[in-house]
Amino acid sequence: MLAVAEHNWGTSTARTMAFATFGLATVVLSFSACAEWPPARSRRPLQVAAAVSIGAIVLAAEVHVFRQVLDTEALGVGQWAICLAAALILFAVTKRRRV
Repeated sequence: MLAVAEHNWGTSTARTMAFATFGLATVVLSFSACAEWPPARSRRPLQVAAAVSIGAIVLAAEVHVFRQVLDTEALGVGQWAICLAAALILFAVTKRRRV
């Protein structure tokens, strides 16, 4: 994904997309791990942590002050979709390996 993004949009945007993909994949994989917990256990803390994490990822890529500090670029809707798809593919691969 990084090589394709770098070829199409440049190094800075590719790094931002890699950052977003890694962050989103981490959130998705945390839900995968939570799925193995007993149903009686509350998932509310995980949902709050995931929302905060996704918010931080989006802020890092979209808010000008954070973009300057973190040296990221604003992403378009299509680029966000690619990042989410890559994170979900990773989730699907890990789920398939467990079966």
